[in-house]
Amino acid sequence: CEAWWPVDTRCVAYVIGVGDLPKGRQDAWGFPIHAAKRGCIVHAYDPTIALRQRQQAAAQQIALKLRKGRQHGNLTFHFAGLGAGRSRNTINSFGAIDGTVLYTMAELVAANKADGGWPTILSIDCEGCEWAALE
Repeated sequence: CEAWWPVDTRCVAYVIGVGDLPKGRQDAWGFPIHAAKRGCIVHAYDPTIALRQRQQAAAQQIALKLRKGRQHGNLTFHFAGLGAGRSRNTINSFGAIDGTVLYTMAELVAANKADGGWPTILSIDCEGCEWAALE
């Protein structure tokens, strides 16, 4: 991936679907952390209800470490997800998904205009949401 990494240190990365690992491990945050350390503004999204608090806490800890280490990037967690738009709640392998916080890619981009809008880097692993978002 390094050969394809944006040279611009102010890149914008969207990570759709953070997922989960056993308590105390932040491996699920490996790519978002790497992108932030490379200078990207990272927007990480996951609408899994049971994971919300743990993901918010992990993102806050990571962002604090980035600031203390004087890293160039930034990381923000959004309790939201990618889809064809708002829908009913569903269940995937990680648990119940809050359908009221699903947005189209255009809506996610519009919400992040201040950071440059369309992502330079897009990582999508959201247990099937890819299809609804691309239809």
